[in-house]
Amino acid sequence: MTKSTNISNMEDFNLFHRLVDELERRFPQKNILVNELTDLLLIEKESVYRRLRKEIPFTLMEAGLIATAFGISLDDLVFGVNNEMKSNYLWESYEEYYLFDQDKLARFNDFIKEICKSEFNESAFIMNTFDPFFFSQFDYLTRFVIFKWMHKFYRDVHTQFEEVKPEDEYLRLKNETAIYLSKLKSRCYIFDPAFVTNFINDIHYFESAHLIERKSIECLKDDLFIIMDKLEESATTGYYLQTGSKFELYVANISIGQSCSYIGSENNFLSVLISFELLTCSSKRKKNYEAVKNWFQRVKGLSTQISVSADKERVLFFNRQRALIEKL
Repeated sequence: MTKSTNISNMEDFNLFHRLVDELERRFPQKNILVNELTDLLLIEKESVYRRLRKEIPFTLMEAGLIATAFGISLDDLVFGVNNEMKSNYLWESYEEYYLFDQDKLARFNDFIKEICKSEFNESAFIMNTFDPFFFSQFDYLTRFVIFKWMHKFYRDVHTQFEEVKPEDEYLRLKNETAIYLSKLKSRCYIFDPAFVTNFINDIHYFESAHLIERKSIECLKDDLFIIMDKLEESATTGYYLQTGSKFELYVANISIGQSCSYIGSENNFLSVLISFELLTCSSKRKKNYEAVKNWFQRVKGLSTQISVSADKERVLFFNRQRALIEKL
């Protein structure tokens, strides 16, 4: 398959293009649609027109606001709305995961534990920012994602970062998640080239708004440096030293609009779509799993592998990330 064909297929699958198509179907009169979106998103009309012309995509937050306001299922846009493709969710709404239902997190851990028992299992992650399960064992980073979520979706919240303290049981379950994920036989990551930059910019914003103290930022830096060390160690050897499971790392050559992941074995499947850094929906249906897996392969074809043999690219990549973190 040629690169041009890959790009075409990705455009066919583009969530934001499908969102525009759905909006235009619901609002045949474009001027009405433009006015609605201008009021909802609080952006200029020209910016709305550019999105509707598909020159630039809606941001993930904008897509979420639109989906909520007009009752559009982002999952249906990705996977289709026929009965065979509908998902069985572990998390059924944005708010439900925000409340951190410990029972559902325990179910998620049980699922991964069952997958680990299989002779064949695999997992893959496309990330345009830090996924909560990516740093499950880092409590400060977990708290920061919760903190950012609160300020994005609850405008009257003026909570300081230092006031965000998840329950001990929730943190224990998150640490358990990291342990089970490390036992999977194969894990592959594709990072957006700006995934660290985006995260750091968010920290800078909250620091300028005096909502996070310098000592907390130093703790976040420490966590980020540890993550970079662990990533580079695994990328250099091609496996996790603690478990011996296979590890692959790619950096996308294009911006990634949608984070997603899949975990599967011969008979158990889980695909996850991620928006706003928190899980929005996950499906156990095989067809959804295969759709996300195919999407992953297309993005992989537009990415550069920096694990194992790509020594120069790997060293440059991690040096750049550490330099960015150091400036925090």
